[in-house]
Amino acid sequence: MKKLIIDEDQISLDFAVIEGEDFNEIVYIQQRGVGELITGEDERGNALRLRIDSIIDTRLVVQILEIIPPSINR
Repeated sequence: MKKLIIDEDQISLDFAVIEGEDFNEIVYIQQRGVGELITGEDERGNALRLRIDSIIDTRLVVQILEIIPPSINR
C-alpha cells in the first residue's frame, strides 16, 4: 500500500480533495467508502487522520480530523 501524501494546494480549511492515482488506490484497491477512516501525510511530514466525507465523480473529499507533527509521530 502506497503512502498517501496530501499537497498544500489540496487542503482547504479542514478538508482535502484527493484525485488521480491516490483516488484509485483508496476507492478501488482498498475499497474504502464514505465515513471510513484513512491516514495520510502532508508535505511537511505531519501525519494526518482523515475521514472520507464524500466521493464526487473522480474526487474524494476527506475531512482532516487530526494533524500529528513529526516530532510526536515517531
